[in-house]
Amino acid sequence: MAFLLARHSLGDLDIWLHWRAGRDILAGTIPHANTYSFTAPDHPWIDHEWLFQVLIALAGKLAAALSALATPASIASGWNMLRVTLAVVLVLVLVRPRPGGTHTRAAWNGLGVLAALGVLWPRLTIRPELVSYILLAVTVPRVEACLRTEGDQRADLSAGLPAALDPRTPCGYLPWVTLLWAQFHGFSVLVPGLILLAGLLHPAQGLLSGRRKAMPLRRWALALGFSILALGLTPAGWRGWTYPLLVLGQFRGGGVDLQATISELAPLAQTINSLAWTLTAYRLLVAWGLLRIILSWRRISLLRVLLFAAAAAAAWQGERNIGLMAVAFALLHTDRAVPEIPGFPGLVGRRLRAIPGPAVPALAMLAVMGLWAPRILDNTFYLHEGVAWRSGGGLTPGLYPRDAAKVLAGAGMTRTFTNLDAAAYVLGNSPARLFIDGRTEAYPASLWGVYHRIKSGTRESLEELDRRQVEAVCLAFGGGAYAPLATALAGDSRWSTAAAGPGGILWRRAGSVAGPDPAPILTRAVDRTLDQAAAEPDPTRSADLYLAAARLARQAGADDRAHGALDRGLRRRPDHPGLLHNLGNLEMSAGKFTAAEGYFARAAAANPRQAGSLLNAGVCALRRGDPDAATRWFGRAVAVDPQDFQGWANLAVARQQSGDRPGAIAALDKALALRPGDQRLQAMRRQLRGS
Repeated sequence: MAFLLARHSLGDLDIWLHWRAGRDILAGTIPHANTYSFTAPDHPWIDHEWLFQVLIALAGKLAAALSALATPASIASGWNMLRVTLAVVLVLVLVRPRPGGTHTRAAWNGLGVLAALGVLWPRLTIRPELVSYILLAVTVPRVEACLRTEGDQRADLSAGLPAALDPRTPCGYLPWVTLLWAQFHGFSVLVPGLILLAGLLHPAQGLLSGRRKAMPLRRWALALGFSILALGLTPAGWRGWTYPLLVLGQFRGGGVDLQATISELAPLAQTINSLAWTLTAYRLLVAWGLLRIILSWRRISLLRVLLFAAAAAAAWQGERNIGLMAVAFALLHTDRAVPEIPGFPGLVGRRLRAIPGPAVPALAMLAVMGLWAPRILDNTFYLHEGVAWRSGGGLTPGLYPRDAAKVLAGAGMTRTFTNLDAAAYVLGNSPARLFIDGRTEAYPASLWGVYHRIKSGTRESLEELDRRQVEAVCLAFGGGAYAPLATALAGDSRWSTAAAGPGGILWRRAGSVAGPDPAPILTRAVDRTLDQAAAEPDPTRSADLYLAAARLARQAGADDRAHGALDRGLRRRPDHPGLLHNLGNLEMSAGKFTAAEGYFARAAAANPRQAGSLLNAGVCALRRGDPDAATRWFGRAVAVDPQDFQGWANLAVARQQSGDRPGAIAALDKALALRPGDQRLQAMRRQLRGS
């Protein structure tokens, strides 16, 4: 299952930044300042992932050499193989047999790890976290063994430094794994944190188990001290120690909330348009973990319990932390002290014990895999979860602005503004210097505020591009954030289309370089994308390309061609939520509200967290005079996206038309709390309260 979940096409946006940085490091330059941006060229960069970037560069170069083609697709094939290898290694580490273990224990552990994959899968991407998960899985047992090691306390006190750094011992192993980990990822700070926590929990662990033992204080202190020291033994030097503090303060400031800008930083419950099943799996794992802890409370490791609790809380606060939560959950099941089968009392317990030990978890694993694997292989699972991954290798269709990057690579336009979906790919495949390349820690908060103002697509946005002397703008279609600025650029005579493709569009400043008329560029891009979609054998990838063709057609003002592309895509993949949503938009704009609501309903059935489809279905229901249906749609929309004031405002209108005046006032109050200065909402509340 780990192999299937990791064997997807390349959909990671940050990988191209690591590719660029890795090549620069191999050329002899480890960056200490931001060298990829024209807006913050001297901002300090603590590159805590340098060794991972070298690994990425080597894997990409090797794949390109083997294929004799240094194309993005050939480079990505090396990264895909590396990702699958790391994912399988992680699972093998988690399910490896313990000394003295039995088949029964192995089967229950395997079931726990399989359940962990239910929330781990979104983090099976080619990122440094994947290395961190492996190192965390091998570190936790050694932290416990460091404090569990038997021995004479006097001998412990007299042990010299060589013994404290002997990697063959559990305590001596810890500084070395910290040193290695610190070159790959900032999560290395977890090692001294776990050592410190284990020492603090040692007395309580003895009381809980009824087997008190003196703490090997010197061994513990040396392991802690050397592990802290190892954090600073990186090319970043002493800044390696300050990195965790920078991380804590980087998400807010300058009027910008990065958690609302970068999807993986958002709280898990606010991952709009994605992860419907994963949210359910998260809740199930929390309940399962609590049950496991309760049933084994006198035997289980307190360190693993607190790690699981902290990781579950961190995952709820930020989607990118669900990988840590999954590994911590799996570690609850690989603790050698827990019982092999949960100790259910009475008749249930006797009947469970009468079944051959491994049979129950083994059958459960087979059932889960039998239901899950086919949905992964035909991409139904990924469509339902709202992610761009597709089963198999290669590049995710329509995700990267490849045509735009090719033009940038040869046009000499260096000062380039990109949205976050385009930034890393452009950086990795052209010499352009960017406004912001996506790294949260490499830019001051004030610059993120300017980025947001430009992205809004207002008149001030274009003036800001002028002030910053931006020569080109590349916007990828990966997310909806491109639309306002794309509309503004298309309607401004100072900008013209320089390149277009299924992944996005490149605009150039008029007069900066010679370029053809933009209309044929978009038309040819639509034609090429339609041809690619028709030739693509995989139905889901073909549907993705038809959706990209429709986006390009709408950008060219050819709504009839867009409708035709969406219809053709829907014939290949009738449950594609993106196609259904866009067809609903076209029907709604044509005033066909019943047909549009049907498309939106099908989109929401395919992806239950697609908030825009739920909201638009409610609008259609209102327009056709069914406020009760609209109330249901809007209620589902605000449940998925409670921060959208439009959902609450529309819910207030629907409730008012249904005769639910108190409910309408409550919904309007929610909308005003999110948009307190909106005069239209204030007038509506005065009218409601006065009626």
